[in-house]
Amino acid sequence: MGKRGLKNTKFKVCFLLYGLLPLFLSILFLSGTAFAKQKEVSLKVGWFPRKVEQGDIYVVNVLVAKGARSLTGEFQGKALSFYKVKKGRLFRTLIGIDMETDPGTYQLVISAKSRSGKAVRGRYRIRIKKRDFGEQRITLPEEMVELDEDTLKQVEEEGEKVKEIWTKERSDRIWRGKFIKPLDGEIISPFGVRRILNDLPRNPHSGVDLEAGMGEDIRSSNAGIVVFAGELYFSGETVIVDHGRGLYTMYFHLSRIDVEEGQRVKKGEILGLAGSTGRSTGPHLHWGVRLHDARVDPFSLLRLR
Repeated sequence: MGKRGLKNTKFKVCFLLYGLLPLFLSILFLSGTAFAKQKEVSLKVGWFPRKVEQGDIYVVNVLVAKGARSLTGEFQGKALSFYKVKKGRLFRTLIGIDMETDPGTYQLVISAKSRSGKAVRGRYRIRIKKRDFGEQRITLPEEMVELDEDTLKQVEEEGEKVKEIWTKERSDRIWRGKFIKPLDGEIISPFGVRRILNDLPRNPHSGVDLEAGMGEDIRSSNAGIVVFAGELYFSGETVIVDHGRGLYTMYFHLSRIDVEEGQRVKKGEILGLAGSTGRSTGPHLHWGVRLHDARVDPFSLLRLR
């Protein structure tokens, strides 16, 4: 091949690579993609997983134009706030799809403004699919299922105390990098399973039960701040960690708590020891996650990129 032919070939290869580069970048961090543009500001919006189910954590990435000054969003009537991903113009937010969200198509709205005040708004249709959680029948001592008046009052008071935690969302993001399992135990009871206790239907399982030996170390799934460390009727010795931006992890039925409220913990730091306190028939760990008060599958944390 002559020099001219070689140069032409190189030019065609370079042209092809540069032409495909935006596509490669889009595939790299966006599973679903859409665009919204105006003269001074533009948005490139993507989300994953592409197929969203009940109980999923839904990740939205937004690549903004250089001149963008502000970025806001809304989904299911709730305002969204974004955090910057490393350096540059890529922003992200996490949305919790509650386990009992009605299947259907919902609208995601993303808005941005330029420094001169010009605005652009993108509207995107997100379909939430029904998930088959299955059913689980459990037999427990009658006193653990049918509560007397005093115990019922105690449970209601504890429930209100825990609910208050979800209303105090930190604006900063404390977690960093990938989330980890609190221990390596196998799943005993999966997330969302419809429980029947002593032939009576109960609320679906809002976490994952993991096999654990008595006294086994329970570790924090990521960096955060302990916002609850104490005993509750149903969950026994309990630790709740706030990871910031409305994301919490919960650790139930511990035999011992090794942290205190207000303490900062690192990813993998020991929170306590596995046990069987509260309403439990044997040693195990109940691992739960709340995201903006939505009950989501803890394993969806492990899938975050």
